[in-house]
Amino acid sequence: MSRFTRRPRRRIPVLGTAALPDLIFTMLFFFMIVTDTGEPSSAVPVTLPEDVRLDELERDASVHTLYIGVRDSSLSMPYLQLDYQAVSLEDLATSVRELRESALQSGQTELAVTLKADADMEMTIIEAVKQALREAGVTHIRYAADEVGL
Repeated sequence: MSRFTRRPRRRIPVLGTAALPDLIFTMLFFFMIVTDTGEPSSAVPVTLPEDVRLDELERDASVHTLYIGVRDSSLSMPYLQLDYQAVSLEDLATSVRELRESALQSGQTELAVTLKADADMEMTIIEAVKQALREAGVTHIRYAADEVGL
């Protein structure tokens, strides 16, 4: 008769956790670099007007930024950029109306637009933009400016 012998059990190797903090901090720095800050960048250079006394407003998800500038100095047509997309003056009311409807569906009660207009922009264009925003139902219009000290 043959004799059965027991083999010693194999031990499972221990998982080393010494590199775990390095891995976590590497992932943290990766997500900090890749994450969007939420501030749209302008495709048109805008020099903001200056003022002595400005109010600091809190950032809110329902505030959209409208850049108004001239892309080419030889052209007199304004370039409008609503958050990340370029819009024409004729299509501005429709685009803002769509933003307003999506904001209402997500539970926000009001929609505010911050105007970042070039300091040399004609007021007739600013008034036309304000009229288009009124047609779209925007009740809060904010104006961005750079603060200068006295």
